[in-house]
Amino acid sequence: MAANYRQFDQPAESLERQFPHLYAQLLDIKERAECHFRDVCDIEFTIQEGRLFVLSIRAARRTPRANLRFLLQFFLEKKIGIREVLSRVTPADVEESVKPEILNLSALLSLGRGLPACASAATGELVLNSSDACRLARNGHRVILVKDELNPMDLDAIRLSQGVLTARGGMTSHGALICRGLEKPCVVGFAEMQIRWERGLVSVEGLCDLKQGDWITIDGVVGRVYAGKGDLSMPKWRDQPELVVLASIIELALVTDDVPDETVGRVWRIRDFFTHRMPLSRMASSKKATAARPFVSFVPPTHPDVEEARSNLMPICANDRENYSEILLSLSQTLSRLLASALGIGNHHVYFRPLWDPKEWVHIQGEEERRQFVGFEYFGINRHIPHLVDISTLTFLIEFEVRDEAKEWCLDFTNPNGESLVLSSANAKAYSLLLNDVHVSYGDLPVLYHAIRHREYAWRFFEATGTSGWDIMKFLTDRSNHNLANSRLYQICSQLGLLRDGKLTVSGESLLGRCSRKRKYEYIRIR
Repeated sequence: MAANYRQFDQPAESLERQFPHLYAQLLDIKERAECHFRDVCDIEFTIQEGRLFVLSIRAARRTPRANLRFLLQFFLEKKIGIREVLSRVTPADVEESVKPEILNLSALLSLGRGLPACASAATGELVLNSSDACRLARNGHRVILVKDELNPMDLDAIRLSQGVLTARGGMTSHGALICRGLEKPCVVGFAEMQIRWERGLVSVEGLCDLKQGDWITIDGVVGRVYAGKGDLSMPKWRDQPELVVLASIIELALVTDDVPDETVGRVWRIRDFFTHRMPLSRMASSKKATAARPFVSFVPPTHPDVEEARSNLMPICANDRENYSEILLSLSQTLSRLLASALGIGNHHVYFRPLWDPKEWVHIQGEEERRQFVGFEYFGINRHIPHLVDISTLTFLIEFEVRDEAKEWCLDFTNPNGESLVLSSANAKAYSLLLNDVHVSYGDLPVLYHAIRHREYAWRFFEATGTSGWDIMKFLTDRSNHNLANSRLYQICSQLGLLRDGKLTVSGESLLGRCSRKRKYEYIRIR
C-alpha cells in the first residue's frame, strides 16, 4: 500500500500508465456521467486494493468562457441539442470572450496580485479620491480609482473611472459587488499596497512609489496590478472560434424557428451583439432622474391614475424574471433602433414618449423594498416600420425592483429634441404590455417578442402572401374602388386588424398617417 500512496504523489497523468485498466474504467464512468447529467462533471474517486471507488459526481464549476467551450463540445458530440445549448448559454459566456486584453505586459512593471473582483482589464491615471476622479474623468482623463476600500459615496467616481483598485476587501465586499454590478474592472484586497495620504503616494512593498497622475494597469481576470500604461485591445468576436460556432447555432435556431420561449430574450440579445454589435452588458446610466430637473415635456398622471394602472399589472414569476426583463428591455431597444434608422436618431422621439418614472419605497409584507414604476410607449409604429404593418401602438407599464443606485431607469434630457428613457439593468416584478391598446397575456409575451423580432429577421408573412407593405397601403387608400368581399388584400388586411367590417381600424388609420397619439392616459382604463 505504501508504494501505491507514493504513486499518488506523482502527476495525475501517471494514472493511465500505472493503472491502465482502472483508468479505462474511470473514462467509461466519465462518459456515462456526462451523458446522464448532460454536463461536465467533477468526479471524486479513490483506489483501494486495486479497485476503483467513485465517491461523488457533481456538475463541474467553470468560468463563463469555459462554460461556452464545454457547451459547444457537448453539442458537436451530439450529447445535447440546439435548444439545450440556447437554454444554457448566457451573455456572460460571450462577453468573457471579448474582454480587453493587455498587449504590452513585457513593458509593464508587475506590482503584485490581488483578488479579481470583476473580470476585465483597464488602464488609467492613478487617482486617490472620488472628487478628483470625477473632475478628471469629466475632463476627458482615463482614471483608475485607488482607495483603501470603497464606500457608497464613491458611486459616481466608480461609474466614471476606467477601473478600481482597493487595498482591502474580498470578493463579496461592497466595492466588489458594486463594480460587478456596473461591469467595471476591479481588483480588491491588494495588500501589498499602502496609501500614504499625507504625501499623496502609493507605495508597493519595496518595488516603487506611485503618485497621483502616474499610469497603472489592472487585470480583473487574474487580479494582477501593473505600473505603466497598458496597451488594451478589444478582441473581435469573429476571431474567436467558439463565438463563430455559437453565432451559426443561433442562426440555425432562428431559421428553423427552434428557440425555447423561456430563453427567447437572451437568444435575441446575443444575436444583436453578433449582428448590430449591441452591448451585452446593460451599463447603468449617470443621467439625472426627473426630480433633478425643473421641467418635463409631458403631463404626469394623477396619483389615482397611477394606482389604477399599478393595480392592473401582471406579476412576473420568479423563474421568468430574467427572461421577461430581457424581453421588455430588448423590445423597447429594438423599436428605438428601427425608428431611429427609419427617421433619423433626432426624430424618432416623435414616435416614442416617456410617460412617467416615479421612484418610491413600497411596503412588501412588512418590509420596505424600493420599486420603480415606469411607463412609456411607441405609437405610429407601422407608419415607419413596414414589417410591423399591423402594430400601431405598444405601451409598456413596468414595476421593477431597484437593487442599488445604479439600477434606476431615468429620463435622458440630453436630447434637445425630446426626452427618452434610459433603460438600465432591471429585475422586473410586474408589467402590463398593451398592443394596439389591448393587453398582451402573460404567456403570449415571449411569443409576441419572438414574432416581432422574427418579422425583422425574415418577412415570412409577406413572402407567404406574395404581397408587400406598399401593396397593403395602396389597397387601404383605394379600397372604395375594389370589390372588398372577394379581394385577397381585403382578407389580408382583415387578418392583420387593419380593417373591420370594411372600415379602417385605429391601426389602419395609423398606417396611413391619419391619426396621432393624444397626450393623455386613456389606456390606463382599458381592460
